[in-house]
Amino acid sequence: MIRKPLNTIIVKTTGSRCNLNCDYCFYLRKDLVYNDQNVMKEEVLENFIRQLIEQSGSSFGIVWQGGEPSLAGAAFFRKAISLMIKYGEGKNKLISNLLQTNGYALSNDLIDVLAEYSFLVGISIDGPEDIHNAFRKTASGKGSWKEVMRSWQKLEDRKIATNILSCITANSSKQAERIYIFFKKHSMQWLQFIPVMEFDKNGSIADFSVSAKDWGNFMCQIFDFWYQDFLSNNQLPSIRFIENAFQAHLGLAAVECTFAEECGNYLVLEHNGDVFSCDYLVGTDTNLGNIEQNKLIEMLNSNQQIDFGKEKTNMHTDCNNCRWLRFCYGGCLKYRDNETNKNYFCESWKQFLNYSESRFELIAEQYIKTHPEVKNTSIDISGYFQ
Repeated sequence: MIRKPLNTIIVKTTGSRCNLNCDYCFYLRKDLVYNDQNVMKEEVLENFIRQLIEQSGSSFGIVWQGGEPSLAGAAFFRKAISLMIKYGEGKNKLISNLLQTNGYALSNDLIDVLAEYSFLVGISIDGPEDIHNAFRKTASGKGSWKEVMRSWQKLEDRKIATNILSCITANSSKQAERIYIFFKKHSMQWLQFIPVMEFDKNGSIADFSVSAKDWGNFMCQIFDFWYQDFLSNNQLPSIRFIENAFQAHLGLAAVECTFAEECGNYLVLEHNGDVFSCDYLVGTDTNLGNIEQNKLIEMLNSNQQIDFGKEKTNMHTDCNNCRWLRFCYGGCLKYRDNETNKNYFCESWKQFLNYSESRFELIAEQYIKTHPEVKNTSIDISGYFQ
């Protein structure tokens, strides 16, 4: 069996600790898993960096997440970089660092680190002020939009590469045009839209969750605005779900795990050294071990992780005869019904893929004429439309 390479790891620098209290945050509940929410200790950080450099190939990516990773402070990330330099000396490693932040109260010292060491920064902005502030609030219930936009502007002024993560709720799904225009106005070019589907304390789908129908409508509307810009030769944003679908139309393997044939190609490291199979599904049943006792590469290729990866193949019976199967392979496990394996957003993707098919086929035909290397199924075409 071919061993999976250690290419990507998500690091929960501060666990679920955060300086915002977003109503729809799926990770806040992880404070029930850990009683302590401290910053990762230096010995855990050093063990992690040492293992990663020893066990990875010539390149790998670290996604610093939380909670809110910026709460670890500038000194923590300078220490992390110094450890990469220490253990990577003479090994010719290419290391990519991404900080995924809510953008609230980023310190100037941390921004200096991000600029100096060429971090990519993912920043969470849901759109115009009223849409963003509806759920992205401080502990006292105040909106965070103004502070987040100031942080984004500071990143832009320092020429730090950014991409935008926008969560789509029941309300914002009906405001696709406002959201698209907002991001376009601010020249926010790299966009990832995430549908919100969470449960309340009673186990029912939370009121703020976007319905399958509304998520499908949202994607179709965003695609219309994007396609009109494409026809008009306007500057095009790179929109994750659009580029993933286009990649599938070319017959290429998916880059994003949501659309991959199997799960389990990356690891999640918690602040105390515990390692998990998936960011969305951190829990006792997906705990692979701890870096104090186990090697990262062994946990990635463990039977437990392999079995987890194959869980995606346990699809709803309708999937077997679905013409869109190779586009999603049943979708993310997070959104599947525990009993039927039916994906909550199944009809959303069918709606979008049917709606966009003819236009994607025209674009794909043009692309293939000028890119014969498309036969390489591992090509990542992210940003092709930029």
